[in-house]
Formats: sequence, structure tokens, C-alpha cells
Amino acid sequence: MAAADCKAAMAALPQAVRFFSQTMRKASEDRQLEEARRKAEEDFDRQIVADARQDVEESVAQTEADIQEAMQEVTPEEPLLRKRADSYEKSAFLRNLVFEITEEHLQKAFSKYGEIEGAWIARDPRGMSKGFGFVHFKTKQAMEDACANVNGSFWHGRRITCIPRQPKKESAKSTKHRNSPTSPTAQLYIGNIPYETTDAELNRLFRGIDNITDVRVAVDRSTGWPRGFAHVDFGSVEACIAAKKKLEGAMLGDRELKLDYAHGYRRMDSQDKGSRSLFAIEGEH
Repeated sequence: MAAADCKAAMAALPQAVRFFSQTMRKASEDRQLEEARRKAEEDFDRQIVADARQDVEESVAQTEADIQEAMQEVTPEEPLLRKRADSYEKSAFLRNLVFEITEEHLQKAFSKYGEIEGAWIARDPRGMSKGFGFVHFKTKQAMEDACANVNGSFWHGRRITCIPRQPKKESAKSTKHRNSPTSPTAQLYIGNIPYETTDAELNRLFRGIDNITDVRVAVDRSTGWPRGFAHVDFGSVEACIAAKKKLEGAMLGDRELKLDYAHGYRRMDSQDKGSRSLFAIEGEH
């Protein structure tokens, strides 16, 4: 009986070995699949974080450019700001608004945070919205509540920026500092560019100016239309100073260009739709 049992066990041994081998192979495959799944999830999470960081950086850069453009403009449509200096401290700056939004829409939407004294949307000479503007509240607390609740939220399918506007005294001080010859940078802001200006005309404007490393014309991310300003990078601060002096009083069409030193605005990468580089356009140089 013992011999028979031994013989049966020996006969079953190859099958047991095969079963054990298959089990181990299956376990190894499961571990590999689990590791691959975990790695894919980690890569996906890292990509989400990287994309979010990129979105924040682009939003900050674009917001700085919009604020700079808004501060450069003379806005006779804002009588409240001319009459009351403290309106700056009670005003919220808005960006990335859909073009259909009107001042009435802003007042209605933001009135839940407090009494509103006025609203203003930047418009081009054709009367079309530029996608940013200001809401002026009666109290600073109402403005702060609006910014805390609205900034980064979605409105009509767009993530909008809503931040406190710089107080007038700080704005005047920073503008004076930017324009001061003792504080130039290697980047030049050029505003008041006619919307119908062609790339060839811009290239002619920069002809004879040395040491330019990049020219970025601001365009609307949704429509691709020009927004009336550009940023020019130079290889040195000295080159930027020389260019600013050379361009003082320059005209494009019937407009005199507005010049100012800029601080850090840059095109994030080749996929950035908020600006286009003249260096990437085939044209007249």
C-alpha cells in the first residue's frame, strides 16, 4: 500500500510542479501589473500637478500683463476713480471674462457681496470687450469677500481671476518707479498698438534696434485677435534703455505708442496661446 501511495505521489509530482510554477508565474504577472498600474497612476498624478502648476504660472503672467495694460490706459469711463482716491482700495480686478459680459451683468452678479458703486469693462476702439475690467464696491470688506469667493471659480465656462486692485498711491509709486531711469529692466512694454497693425509693420518698427531676443504680441486666447500691446525682450538692460529712448514718441497709424519697462512677463512655452512671437513668423525683418 505504501508503495502504491508513493507511486501515485510520484506520478502527481510533475502536475504539482506545473501548478506551483503557474501559480508563481501568475503572482509575478499580477505584481508586474500592479506595479505598472501604480506607476501609471503616479505619472498621471504628477502630470496633473505639473499641468495645474503651468496653469497657475500662465494665469499669473497673463494677469500681470492685463493689469499692466489696464493701468497704462487712460480710462475716462471711470469717473468714480477720478473723484475718489479710495475707490482703488475697494475695487476688484477681473480677468478672463467672456466677451458677452456687460457692466450690468457684473453689477448683478457681484451685488450679493455688497453694495456696488460701479463697474467697468475694458473695450477696444470697436467697442468690443477685452475680457477684463473692474468692479467698485462701497466697502473694502465687500471687495475682499468677492475676491475670496470668486477668484479661480468658473463663470460662463471660464475660470476667472478676481483680485484686489492696487491702491492708487501704490500704483502711482510703482509707475513712477518703473518709469524711472534708475530702475530699467531688460524687457519693454509697448502699448496703444492699433489693432489692425500687421506683423510687417511691427517688424519695421523694430528694424535698427539692436539686441532684441524676442517680441511677443499679446492676443486673446479665445479669438486670436490682437490686444493692442506687446512685450520685447533684450539681451541686456542697456539695450532696452537704448530702444526705449529710440522709440519715444514713435507712432503706429494715428497712435503714439506707450512705453514702459516691464517686470518678468514672459511667454510660458510654445503652446501659450496668450501671445505670439514675431520671431516665429515669416515676414519682413
